[in-house]
Amino acid sequence: MTVDFTDSVRVYLEDDGDGLKRYDGQVRQILLHPALSLPGNRGLGLGREFLSNGPEEAASTLAAELEEQLEEYVPELSLEEAKLEDASGAQDGRYMLELSFAARG
Repeated sequence: MTVDFTDSVRVYLEDDGDGLKRYDGQVRQILLHPALSLPGNRGLGLGREFLSNGPEEAASTLAAELEEQLEEYVPELSLEEAKLEDASGAQDGRYMLELSFAARG
């Protein structure tokens, strides 16, 4: 299953019998909420410091933060790959970050 929930992040939760689709909502919550923004669960979400970095460094920082969040909130998943692609054809500097997940083994 591919989930496009913004124009710049694509999430792959492949379900080949391992039931990863059920974690879609949890992954979305982590990605869409800034850290400290949810009353009652201030630890959930990503910091936004990566936004001021260059594309490659931002993608790497986001992936590292996401992996930490997964360990805490969705221990059944691990980030398998974070792939940054130029989404604009070098026209306007837009990038697509593709995130692939796997069951933690």
